[in-house]
Amino acid sequence: MSDKWYCISNNGEVDINAFFLMGASTKDGESKIGYFGTGIKYAIATAMRNNIPLRIFSGKTEITFSTQQVMMRDIPFNVVYINGEKTGITTNMGRDWQPWFVVREFYCNALDEGSSSIELSDDPVGIKDTTRIYIGCTSEIHDIITDFSKYFSTCRESIISTSAFTVYLPISEEMTVYRRGLRVFYGRKSIYDYDLSNISMNEARQSDIYSIEVNTVYGWREFAVADMINTLASSPNSFEYNMNWSYGSHIPFNDAWWLALADRVILPKEQSGYFPADLGKKHIQLPHQLCVQLFRQFGSKLNIRGMFEEGKNDDIVVLPIEKREKMMLSKVIEFLKQFEYFKELDMEEIKLGALDTGVAGQVFGGAIYIAPETFHKGMHDVVRVLIEEWCHLKSNKGDFTREFQDELISIIIDLLEEQVGVYL
Repeated sequence: MSDKWYCISNNGEVDINAFFLMGASTKDGESKIGYFGTGIKYAIATAMRNNIPLRIFSGKTEITFSTQQVMMRDIPFNVVYINGEKTGITTNMGRDWQPWFVVREFYCNALDEGSSSIELSDDPVGIKDTTRIYIGCTSEIHDIITDFSKYFSTCRESIISTSAFTVYLPISEEMTVYRRGLRVFYGRKSIYDYDLSNISMNEARQSDIYSIEVNTVYGWREFAVADMINTLASSPNSFEYNMNWSYGSHIPFNDAWWLALADRVILPKEQSGYFPADLGKKHIQLPHQLCVQLFRQFGSKLNIRGMFEEGKNDDIVVLPIEKREKMMLSKVIEFLKQFEYFKELDMEEIKLGALDTGVAGQVFGGAIYIAPETFHKGMHDVVRVLIEEWCHLKSNKGDFTREFQDELISIIIDLLEEQVGVYL
């Protein structure tokens, strides 16, 4: 199909300065797809570097492109000439640009102008008051147009569509993310594809995973429907399930979350094994971090296992203490109570809690929480953690402070005095 052309057209005649001036753009970044002022130049360089035929008409006037070789420090460069006039553009520009970026650039420019079309053509010709871009139908360009939805969302049917957050059923196992109809990210196993109009975008019109994650969480909080929530629960290996759900804590969960979850037992996925009796009930497993965020909004109105209003421990899942942990705690407390400083230590003040990764123990709301992993390491680690957290509780001093260091030293001196019977 090399004798065929794909014609991208839009109303209005392009100003030839758009091809010469680097960084010159009349587009508002809030309302347009592209606004860096370099895309057209990169697209021309990429097309010429990859031997992709390109013809451009501003109205009935064709804008021509050619190259001449120049040497710099014995290295050859192909300089682009437009209408026979030398530019500062070489075919080395945009070396990381892929061939599909050529289609992307001109199509998005047409979209930005508010009226666009793309169609197969035999004979390149200009039309008054119209900009026409003809891209040679090489096999690679043909594949791009054939799989158009992999690159542009304009022909896709959405599940949810808002000005900032649009959701599509996936077209592959890899997540496709668009910004205002243009693909800016491809990768990660996901439940859905998205168009996120507020994500950041670099000069190559690509977005980063952080911006995508933040805006996806925002969208899920505000616009998710029941089917999405149920699908999320059954997709623990997906991008969505493992998002940082603390993003957008200022955005309340919409009513769909309440309607989908109000009549269920909610189990934090990471700790679900501690609640075996609930696995036979009408339950749903959601990521710990999402459970924390739901609890912060709905509190005890939702039945989230391991989270309670009392003590306001809204970021800790309280786990049932099994026989093994109870036996170990009993022995540790008996050991520590031999010393005056620990006489008031009581089993009721100690809870088993799912803490952040790497955190062995934590004081919260007047109670000591010990992570299950600490018990797995043995009695010595339980003693060590309990001593530290009891000192925090009694002294009300935080980690990494001189005050807490002084408190620990004072405790050691007191214990030594008791041991030898000499009081300083």
